[in-house]
Parts: sequence; structure tokens; C-alpha cells
Amino acid sequence: MFCAPRKKFNVSRLDQRWRIQRTILFLFVIILLAGCDSNTLPSSPLPSSPLGLSSDLKRGPYVQLGGTESILVVWETISNTQGAVEFGLTDSLGTRIASSELGTRHSLSLTGLQSSTYYYYRVLDGGRPLSQITRFHTNQQSNLTNFSFLVVGDSGFGSVEMFKVADLINASAASFGLHTGDVIYFYGEEHLYDSYFFYPYARFLATNVMYMSIGNHDLVTDSGAPFLNNFYLPANNLDGTELYYSFDYGQAHFVALATNLSTAPGSAQRTWLERDMATTTKPWKFVFFHNPPYTAGFIIIDGTRVDLADLSVRRNLAPLFELFGVDIVFSGHSHSYERTFPILQNHPVDEEQDPYYVNPSGPIYVTTGGGGAPLLGLDSSSLNARAVSAYHIVEVSLSDDELIGRAIEPGVGVIDEFRVVHQETR
Repeated sequence: MFCAPRKKFNVSRLDQRWRIQRTILFLFVIILLAGCDSNTLPSSPLPSSPLGLSSDLKRGPYVQLGGTESILVVWETISNTQGAVEFGLTDSLGTRIASSELGTRHSLSLTGLQSSTYYYYRVLDGGRPLSQITRFHTNQQSNLTNFSFLVVGDSGFGSVEMFKVADLINASAASFGLHTGDVIYFYGEEHLYDSYFFYPYARFLATNVMYMSIGNHDLVTDSGAPFLNNFYLPANNLDGTELYYSFDYGQAHFVALATNLSTAPGSAQRTWLERDMATTTKPWKFVFFHNPPYTAGFIIIDGTRVDLADLSVRRNLAPLFELFGVDIVFSGHSHSYERTFPILQNHPVDEEQDPYYVNPSGPIYVTTGGGGAPLLGLDSSSLNARAVSAYHIVEVSLSDDELIGRAIEPGVGVIDEFRVVHQETR
């Protein structure tokens, strides 16, 4: 057990290849602003954490870097405090670890835990409780698969719709979450992370790890430094970056990619991805990132239609997903919900099986960009089995040989359901 020092991201170390073109983003922002009510956008962070017992608790607690035997607890205070965590198998807690330093940003690693187990915890200033008692769940053992996860994207807008989606997230029984990017609109500003992310989803984040991928809006301020400063993500690649990574949960393998970085053959990210996918032995495989290789979404800029499908991502990554048997690819950027038929070599396959697939011949692509930013244009496509212009989250339940996915719209309920079965062939 140790107190992890608060990381500071050195912007000068960022690879210049993934700086976005701000002129294009500026036009996109203008289009979004034209359809938005400025009264829905908070101008300052909310005053304290919803889980706080003290007004001194500004953010959290939230959990990161979940493992079978460890987890990282993170929180932020308004004044300098001595960070401490009490935790245990019951709400009586019983174990305490603390930092020897004063500060406002705190992160403490809890180690030596039992897998697949609930732990109760709270954060403190020395001996003074700052938060309510809540609980987290350690990761499943590697030989188990019976869990659910949720996926959301393009969320951080501060809109009424975002808070309705947040209600779904906070009420979810999912074991963890995936985020497909554009966490903070419009420019990924540091001062909006509390009001647009940590406050709305506070109850889910306190109990479940949210694994993040970076979107184009998150890159604008200091080339994404606030994104990297606010999240602790795996860095299991040769570059030691948290922009792309992988993790296992039970019998499933998950890969987060940064589609604003190069994915071309020979690039660092592409080389790492090939090695990572070639070495996993998990039967279920999922990938998530921001820019969709397949979408019927579009935006109108100065009277010109701009399709939102990223053809370079399609060209560079789709063949790898097919080669390594990826089950579902999640992306955002296009503000809608779309689920393709399984796709093989850019063509839909197994259409007759929809929506219940047995051993599909290619990956299914799910666009989930309805987290709270204004909905964009959505056209018809022969690749799509289902497409809805709606705010939503996606929940996926996984058992040993079956996956059930559901898209859920606030106030409406399930707007799409599909199933994938892994069946042994003889």
C-alpha cells in the first residue's frame, strides 16, 4: 500500500502527430453552439462532491486502475489536507492507510485485496471523515465471466440530456464503464471536469472504474493535458502512454485506442495493437475509441455535408479486428446510436441472424455518441441493423458463451437489443 504522487502531464512530451486541426474543430463548435441553450452550460464547477460529508471534499472519491487484488482511490479537496482511506469487508471498515503529505489532490493505492469482492471505504482528512461510506468491487478472477459493463460517449456538455443520461449511469449495476471520448466540451478545459464529469457521475465513479478513451474535443486544451491529469489509466505499452492500453476482466479482453494518433502500419500504436491482440487468450474481445470507422452520421458545415466515418481508421484497423476475432468495436464522435450487422471486408454479413448471432463472421460496430452533446444528422445505411437518433447508454451483459447488448434511452427504455453467442463447432 502506498500513496501515489499526483501525476502532472508534461505537454511538451506529446507527439505532435496527434494535434488536431483547430480550424475544423472551431467550425464544428459553432454548429453545435447554434443549436444549444447557453443556460444549460454551467459557467463554474459545482461546489462539492455529492458524496461529501464535508464541504471541503471537492471531487470524488472515485476509483481507478481496478485489479483483482488492488484499486486506486482518488479524490480532491478544497484546502490542503492529509489524505487517508479507511476500508474493509463491512461498513465497519477496520483498515486505514494514509499519506504523510498535505495536498489537495489525493490518490492512495489499496493492495492485497481479494478478487471478486466488495469492499466498503471512505476518504478522510487525517482522522476526519470527508465522504460517505460507499463500496467498490475488485475485478473478477481470470477464469470467470459473468458480469456487465456500460458504454457512453460524447457526454460532457452540461445539458439537461447529459444529466438524464447520468441518472442511467448512476443507477446501473454494471461492473465498470467504457467512455468513447469527448469527455469535456468544447475544449477539454480543466475547470469543467468537475461539473461535466465528476459531479454528474459521482455515484457510479465512486464504486466502478470508468475506462477512458480520448476524443477530439478533449485534445484542444494543452493538447489533452487535462484529460491525462484527471485520469489514471493503464500504460501497458512500450511508449508508456495512457492514451492507448488494454486490460482484462474475467474472460474478456478490452483495448482502448487513440484514433487521433496514427494507426497506420508501422506506427507505434498499430505495432502495439498487433502484439497485444496476438497474445491475448481471452475468448471475448472488445475495442473502444472515439472516431468511428463505420457510421451513417453527418454534420452540415457551411451548407456542406461532412460524413463522420473515419476512413483511415477503417482502412488501418478494421482488417486487424477481423483477423483477431474482435466481437464488438465501440466508438463515439457521431452523436447517435448505431449498431451494424457483422462486417467483413467492408460488407455486412450474417444479416439473416439479426439480432441474435451465433458465431458471427465479423465484428459488430456500435456507435454510442449520445451521452449529452447535441444530436447530429443520421442517415440510412445498408451496414446498420439498427440506428436511432437518441441520447442513450449501452449496457452489455456477458456470460461464459453469450453476450447481450442493450441500448437504453432515458425516459424510454431499451431501444435496441442484440445477442452474440460463442458456440463450439465440430
